[in-house]
Amino acid sequence: MAFGAFARSGAVRPVAGGPVRRHTHRVERVADRQALVAALVGDGQEAQDLRGRLLRTREVALLFRVSERAVTDWARRGRIPSVRTPGGHRRYPADEVWTLLDSHEGRS
Repeated sequence: MAFGAFARSGAVRPVAGGPVRRHTHRVERVADRQALVAALVGDGQEAQDLRGRLLRTREVALLFRVSERAVTDWARRGRIPSVRTPGGHRRYPADEVWTLLDSHEGRS
């Protein structure tokens, strides 16, 4: 089988150097979310820790457990406050995101 045919067949070549790991991405996302929540809340002084901090789209998506696209759509529709960097990227005020997350998880 030629390389091109191999690639088109959808077959997966084993990677040398170790066993195939499955579901590690999900575990890493949970660990990332827990670390982000811990950093935001800190020692219970959440108002001081969050004031002035801006979160990236990926971080907000991790907190709400949604896709980055969903967060961008929310910002475009005004459901979540955001600011733009000089390069055009969105950033989200951590204190306002935390308030929304707290009310969101309170309803669930």
